[in-house]
Amino acid sequence: MITGNWDNDLTLLVKVAREQGLGTKFYKFYGNSLGAPAALGDAGMKRVIAVADWHPNGGGAKSDAYYQAFRTRFPAASDDYLVARMPLMIDMLAAAMTRARSADPLAVARALEGMTFDGEGFHAMTMRADDYQVIRPLYVMEMGRADTPGVKFDNERSGYGFRTLLSVPADATAQPTTCKMTRSAR
Repeated sequence: MITGNWDNDLTLLVKVAREQGLGTKFYKFYGNSLGAPAALGDAGMKRVIAVADWHPNGGGAKSDAYYQAFRTRFPAASDDYLVARMPLMIDMLAAAMTRARSADPLAVARALEGMTFDGEGFHAMTMRADDYQVIRPLYVMEMGRADTPGVKFDNERSGYGFRTLLSVPADATAQPTTCKMTRSAR
């Protein structure tokens, strides 16, 4: 089932399906979001399939180190939800300002056009010049218990995390655009 349910609605939906013996899998964006794994518990294992642009078990030494540094800085379980695109977006903007040698919006926008940013060495993304769409990888992941294959890190110290089922490279996520952006002559 593809669902937009989240928070209590998602939790209730998944738990009722389990209680009724339905073998349904639930596909949703950000099913790994703050509060979901802890609330779902065993009911979500191998049933909740999430899609996101990054997750802590995405793999690789640099990704692991980045997430471990985040957990060290923010040790409370209630803070344990890193939306990596947010700090990486700011880092990419700073890199564009450096490239432009200016904070002028037009100069920065031009510096962003076609820019590839390595995202701390583990999450390369490119700003498509045609429409300023950030092209980045996507991960399809399944909820499971921490310390099982593929689930090195749990979410919110809950004992549950997500393993990667499918990693879609950034270039494969790019959809055609019909954008005909007019650029300022300024």
